Amino acid sequence: MLFGSFWLAVLALFFLPLAESLHITPDIADEQLRNVYDYIIVGGGTAGLTIANRLSENPAVSVLVLEAGPLDDARNLSIPGGLLPVPGTIGSGGWQKYQWGLSTEPQTYLNNQNVGIPQGKAVGGSSILNGLCWSRGSVSDYDGWEKLGNKGWSWNDLLPYFKKSEKFTFNIEPHDAKELHIRPQSDEHGYNGSVHVSYPQYFYDQSSNVLDGFAELGLPIIGDVNNGTAAGAMILPSSMHPDNQTRFDAREAHFNSASSRYNMHIATNQTVTQLVLDSNSAYNSSQRVMGVEFAPNNKSKARSVSCTREVIVSAGAIFTPTLLQVSGIGPSDVIKPLDILVKIDLPGVGYNLQDHPMVYANYYYRNESYFTSGEITDDVYDEVAEEYIRNRTGPWTAPLINTVAFPSLRSATDDWKQFMNKSSGDGIPSNTPNSVKKGYEVQKKILQDQILSNDTGIFETMANSQGQLTVAAQKTFSRGTVRPSSSSIFDLPKLDPRYCSDPIDCEIIVLGLQMNTKLIQTDAMKELMPEAESAFDTTDHDTLMKHVMEKITTERHPSGTAAMMPLELGGVVDPELKVYGTCNLRIADASIMPLIPSAHLQAGVYAIAEKAADMIKSAKPDCRIRERLPFPPRSRPTI
Repeated sequence: MLFGSFWLAVLALFFLPLAESLHITPDIADEQLRNVYDYIIVGGGTAGLTIANRLSENPAVSVLVLEAGPLDDARNLSIPGGLLPVPGTIGSGGWQKYQWGLSTEPQTYLNNQNVGIPQGKAVGGSSILNGLCWSRGSVSDYDGWEKLGNKGWSWNDLLPYFKKSEKFTFNIEPHDAKELHIRPQSDEHGYNGSVHVSYPQYFYDQSSNVLDGFAELGLPIIGDVNNGTAAGAMILPSSMHPDNQTRFDAREAHFNSASSRYNMHIATNQTVTQLVLDSNSAYNSSQRVMGVEFAPNNKSKARSVSCTREVIVSAGAIFTPTLLQVSGIGPSDVIKPLDILVKIDLPGVGYNLQDHPMVYANYYYRNESYFTSGEITDDVYDEVAEEYIRNRTGPWTAPLINTVAFPSLRSATDDWKQFMNKSSGDGIPSNTPNSVKKGYEVQKKILQDQILSNDTGIFETMANSQGQLTVAAQKTFSRGTVRPSSSSIFDLPKLDPRYCSDPIDCEIIVLGLQMNTKLIQTDAMKELMPEAESAFDTTDHDTLMKHVMEKITTERHPSGTAAMMPLELGGVVDPELKVYGTCNLRIADASIMPLIPSAHLQAGVYAIAEKAADMIKSAKPDCRIRERLPFPPRSRPTI
């Protein structure tokens, strides 16, 4: 076996000078793309690139990644929009061309307003746009997954993959670490992973005030947010390089590192339009995905490519269920009216949409002795930019958000025992299939147990340097849907998160805003001279609820739409991430999360992808129809 692996490696080196480029644009796709690959991955985002990198470590297999967006050019700081990698400029623009432009259906429970849902559309996916926050959540978040019938997905099961994904660096001066209560536990982190996780070279002084203010309210200050104990206030580490202080996204971690491999291709600006199922044969009562069809746009003729092993869909919680449904995999009562042939009637597809609804709330700091990011304009902008570009120090190294709190219900209200009475118990659509209803009932019991415990955050408060204290509900009971708007993947899907269809979700946000009012009245926060905007200068429930209903937006964490749960509970994938009714189709992204964790999602998605890659590599193929073709399957003429 060792002899065989040696010669495979030699063969790879022989083909390397002749192999096609790793990156294939539409203009060279016909020439460069092969007709057959071992693995096809739909989506070159956070999960898709991770899996592609891990699978292509084996030179004996071929991997194709199909990504609907471009390979971004934002690494060059001299071009417009080139500031995406700079932590301190997050949210300042340049990202619009790398996202889908999605918006929800009118939200019935929020006065029929529409909510924009930014999602990445580029190599690296949303990891090139997010706020860099690196948080895993609490032990109970993932133990809840296992309680839903997913053996092997508890906190202890996922911890090795959390660690495998990260390259953690504790790059903080001792004084700052003490002042900000940062005490990482070395055995809870990974040091040889692909994603750099570290801290900025600059912290705004206000961070200490916020942490001390929460401590005055009785919240614990968490020294290591990623050790599974996450109910409290803390400084989050960020997905950034410790030396050059730039964003470290999935492209940096898993695309650039594979750039010399002959056996991995990524085709950009290519949208997968169909999963092609074998209609003639069954494999152990399951259908086989033969390959995919794709095209750069709806005007172009689709072409197809086949796989000999597996297709992995990692298109995210919006487009993964959309692709399944336009391919004939989903609830028959949804896809039949769109003139889509039902190939696998799978009721749970597109249900169970979860998110973290949030409200921006401002309490402007009027103490001018505290420097804020709002002062980085004109000459100060030039000075800050020059310091960053020359030395990789200063305010531009500080992400928009890293000072946060995840208060438990007990720490947020004395009336915690009665709080669950605010739930209507009816957060799902009335036409929900019975299996999905059963799954939701099990979810609710787990959620109630988590909320009434003292070890998980019920909402998140995110503080920036200027006085914004954003509140996002974490443990939500409302469930929405993702549906294709036609039989074409190019028509944007219909997104209906049904925010606050169970009113307890809005009640959670009100609870967070009430805590904000208490927070700014602490001695530590009074030093900043906070001045609440009129909408939030109160603890009155009804006043705050009115503003919540008008101002809800998204934390950009859609998940759950291809849930990993038993089929009889409305699940879409099993614990091996295989789609029910298929033998070689897997899903690996945030859509498989059965319950959204109290955390930012990127660390969890990386862990899911690492675990998925290991499962795929160790799997025994149970529906291959032929031996793998050699790669590349055609030679080039020699000169």
